[in-house]
Amino acid sequence: MYSPDLKRVLEDPNLFIAQLIEVYEVYRDALLNRKYYAQRMTFHKTVNQYYEIILAMGTSSTIAAWAFWKTGLGELAWTLIGGLVAVLVILKPIFQLSKEIERFTKLYIGWKNLHYDLKELVTGIKSQETLTAEMLKQFSAAKERKRQVQEDEDPRPLKRLVRKYTDEVNEEIPLENLWRPKSSTEKIVGHSILVVKEGKHV
Repeated sequence: MYSPDLKRVLEDPNLFIAQLIEVYEVYRDALLNRKYYAQRMTFHKTVNQYYEIILAMGTSSTIAAWAFWKTGLGELAWTLIGGLVAVLVILKPIFQLSKEIERFTKLYIGWKNLHYDLKELVTGIKSQETLTAEMLKQFSAAKERKRQVQEDEDPRPLKRLVRKYTDEVNEEIPLENLWRPKSSTEKIVGHSILVVKEGKHV
């Protein structure tokens, strides 16, 4: 027996298409965000690694004992390195790289898991060529998880990265590969392209 929500979706063609559009929007959006936060996480980890290397070199007594630093050029270089290290030590608590890495890692994992679950849902829709009560239940849970993940997102995402990963999403998830009733192809394709290109949820 159909639930009231599923019955309405199946009986109303416009509501059915609207539900498919929403599923596909969130699915593609999850992949876009997964890529975006993977890059942000990796970038900050790399910056932090070099940051720690510079600090370690500047405070190492072993390196400081090298004969090169006793030459004229070496003394100048060591003075500059010492100044740089002093500035980096002061700025470290301001940059809060460790905190940002933790945040980006949490966001990446959240979007990665959400994308995986939505991919399974979209695959099920394509294989069964319809929506079921269980699918609507899964999608409702996915939207709630999405809301929770978004709470800690970048307030102003980098537009360059959004454009880059939008193009990748359009290439990796071609709209023609997403199932839809044949009579509604143009409506779904046109709407989904608009949403992804705007980077609506990133």
